Amino acid sequence: MICRCCHNFFKVERSFLELFKNKIVYLCPCCKQKHPLEFKFLELPLDNLHVLRVYYLYDEMFGFEREAFSYEYGLVTTNLIKRKLNFIFKDTFKESELYLYNMLAKLLDKDIYLLVYNLNG
Repeated sequence: MICRCCHNFFKVERSFLELFKNKIVYLCPCCKQKHPLEFKFLELPLDNLHVLRVYYLYDEMFGFEREAFSYEYGLVTTNLIKRKLNFIFKDTFKESELYLYNMLAKLLDKDIYLLVYNLNG
């Protein structure tokens, strides 16, 4: 397979029982080790006692394709859906957009949850 992060070839280890299953892996072991996934969140206060909670996977952007972390991103997404939260998907979070989330929280009269890849876009 080809790593979506470093674009190098790598092979996927399989057991005999998994030999004919379609196992899709986007990251090579080297990139998984170099860029460990750390699920973090940041809470920012909004007006009317509402909160903007930003869930992010990385502090800063590095050169990778978004599909490389689609499995991990999907796990986070399903967890948020199971918790029945109102959340928004976005690539990056910028503090200059905070007023938009503040207005949205006022309009909906609810807390806002944002799921992004990284904080600094």
